[in-house]
Amino acid sequence: LNWNPSSAADFAYYNIYRAPASFSDVSGLSPAATATANSYKDTNLASEQIYYYAVTALDKYGNENKNVASATGKVADTIAPEPVSGVKATALQNDPAVAISWDQNNNADFSHYNIYRASSPGVLIKSIYDITITNYKDSNLTEKKTYTYTITSVDNDGNENINVQGVGVTIADLTKPIVTVSSPVN
Repeated sequence: LNWNPSSAADFAYYNIYRAPASFSDVSGLSPAATATANSYKDTNLASEQIYYYAVTALDKYGNENKNVASATGKVADTIAPEPVSGVKATALQNDPAVAISWDQNNNADFSHYNIYRASSPGVLIKSIYDITITNYKDSNLTEKKTYTYTITSVDNDGNENINVQGVGVTIADLTKPIVTVSSPVN
């Protein structure tokens, strides 16, 4: 919150009031905080909740105008979407690639999926912005190497659920052995 500073010569401090509904009088309300500066940062608020605020100035004698005009503020979405479920990773036959699939996210504020490939730590390899796409092919991988994939969903406010388990898969040895005949033996 920011407000214009008090011009009172005997100014002492500000009371900051917060309520779940609009109000025009602070009588009977307890201040959420006090401040001497003309700004305040409210913390530990509920995600996507609307709050109403008013600020009053007090002088060194404790005088306070209790008639106010409250202003509204809405907390941004701070809650990550549900973790992606049903993640499967399968090494493809005769191809150094992995087919990855997962269950569709049905959150109303879905933005995109992030696909991470890890040896450690995970590296973002692809973001998919279509909710209906629930698979990806990761190609040109190294034979005989194990890769771990993690799929996350991100909402419209950028919240990403990173508390997910990775799924490991090993690329097979795709190199065919070579036999060289040096000469026929009698």
